[in-house]
Amino acid sequence: MTTRQLDVTSPTGGPSVKVALTALTTFQGYVQQADEKANVMVVVHTGGVVAVVTAVGGTAGAQWSPVLGILLLGFTVAFLVSGFHIMRALRPSTHAPAVANPFGVTGLDAVPAVDPWTQAEQLWAMARFLGGIALAKNRALARATPWTALVFCLGVASAVLS
Repeated sequence: MTTRQLDVTSPTGGPSVKVALTALTTFQGYVQQADEKANVMVVVHTGGVVAVVTAVGGTAGAQWSPVLGILLLGFTVAFLVSGFHIMRALRPSTHAPAVANPFGVTGLDAVPAVDPWTQAEQLWAMARFLGGIALAKNRALARATPWTALVFCLGVASAVLS
């Protein structure tokens, strides 16, 4: 199987292909950035869990104060809501572009267009597709952020109070 490379220096249409290829690379970077943010949120989420497990494990069999019980209830709610949104950001995208695109994973069998204008259209279509993925991930992370902060704060507070 042979693969064709884009000729981004083509004098007939190079600038549009260059710009489209740059946009595709940029939007792929946005998806990677959202994934990295999600990974950080998982670490913070886990930090809250460690704090609570430490607090509850150290007080096994002891009488819990009502304040600690309320903190743990709040922690549980925040943990579930935050975890839901983080998982939405981390899950792989299961939808594919409407048309098989040779510049995407699902279009590996599709043949790239020969003319640079069609190549640019294919690149822009994939850039828009990746932009949609990045937008969905960042929206989920924006919803998870306050809940994750609450998980961490309640986890630390329960560790201090136990």
